[in-house]
Amino acid sequence: MTDRAVDSGVGRRTSRRSFLTRLTVWGGALAASLAGPARSPAADPPAPVDPTRELGHPVRPYGTRSRFETAVRVQARTPTTVASATFTPLQDSCGIVTPSALHFERHHAGVPDIDPARHRLLIHGLVRRPVILTLADLKRLPAVSRIHMIECSGNGLTEWAGRGAVRSVEVSTDGGRSWQAAELQAPVLRIAHTRFRLPWRWDGGDALLQSRCTDETGYVQPTLAELIAVRGLRSHYHLNAVQSWRVAPDGRVSNVHA
Repeated sequence: MTDRAVDSGVGRRTSRRSFLTRLTVWGGALAASLAGPARSPAADPPAPVDPTRELGHPVRPYGTRSRFETAVRVQARTPTTVASATFTPLQDSCGIVTPSALHFERHHAGVPDIDPARHRLLIHGLVRRPVILTLADLKRLPAVSRIHMIECSGNGLTEWAGRGAVRSVEVSTDGGRSWQAAELQAPVLRIAHTRFRLPWRWDGGDALLQSRCTDETGYVQPTLAELIAVRGLRSHYHLNAVQSWRVAPDGRVSNVHA
């Protein structure tokens, strides 16, 4: 196999060798190959050959990411930028925690500009004592930290949380005709993004990649046909069926229906 440059479908040129390397670390639902315009490190002065021999930048009151980190969210194809959504570049991420700056968004009237001092949380309805809490009130209450996947109608088109922790993942490279067990990568948490890997050598021809999860209750991620059989054709949101990714001979990757 040659190491010629091909278009990986994520907005930049890469080699077949690096493309194969990326395939072994794709996780979750083999997230769509999305990328957006980002500032190139080449636009800035080159980094020192040996940074240990040169004085670095001054400390800052608030940290920023390295200029060599260029992953960005991708805006959905909507008429405006205020009633729109942005998608997390899962194909460029590592681990299971999404940086806040790359978190999925869905807005109907733009990003709100809220003064924390004026924010109020109203709890009413089927409660014994309706209450209005300020942000200061909330901060005084006990806090619990958890890692979970947040699913809504917007990002439910590609992600699948199941009914608990992922227990196994199978990968198909031939459109579902055969399946191989993938290796889960720790940590594996309940209702959280779970990464997996499967070594695969691409022969340079057409390939149709799929993955399916089985959770701790035994529930298996359905195929699109199985989901349609239950919901019908008028279901668009929370479309959590098995996704299919076609790898073309030129290295392009696209989301298709198998």
